[in-house]
Amino acid sequence: MQQAKEMLDDGFARAVLTAIFFDEEGGVTGFVEELLGVSAHGRNLKEARSRLTAAARKYLQDNHEGVRQRMASYGTVTRERLFIDITTT
Repeated sequence: MQQAKEMLDDGFARAVLTAIFFDEEGGVTGFVEELLGVSAHGRNLKEARSRLTAAARKYLQDNHEGVRQRMASYGTVTRERLFIDITTT
């Protein structure tokens, strides 16, 4: 699957990421393959998916805000889209 992040007209970005879920005692755990440390647990797949989506969104928003704050001190910056095709086996 091609990894993509696109800016939408309303200023939001959409990221296509890979969620991995597995059953374990007490429910389902999931993590985002591309975001180290982002994981969530739920009683079932639907709950785990919802919680993982929220965790990934918060991670990306917090990271974006941190970058914006750092950019303010850099003077002139260039922002551009970076598209990466990843082959997995």
